[in-house]
Amino acid sequence: MHRANTSPSEMDTIELSDQAMSRPQLIIANGGDNINGTERPYGYFKKYSERGAPWTFVVRPDAALLVC
Repeated sequence: MHRANTSPSEMDTIELSDQAMSRPQLIIANGGDNINGTERPYGYFKKYSERGAPWTFVVRPDAALLVC
């Protein structure tokens, strides 16, 4: 099963190593997503930004769903 077809809450279970966390990331949350919302992506961002991750978090109200 493709990860996009599973529970969006799985992002809460992601654990990154210090090396992976140190890579800059741009996290774009879809403000119009009524399933995942912005709270879960922000929680993921905050978890690592509080540990010094060089990440940026943005909410786009018109972001389209991207499935890779």
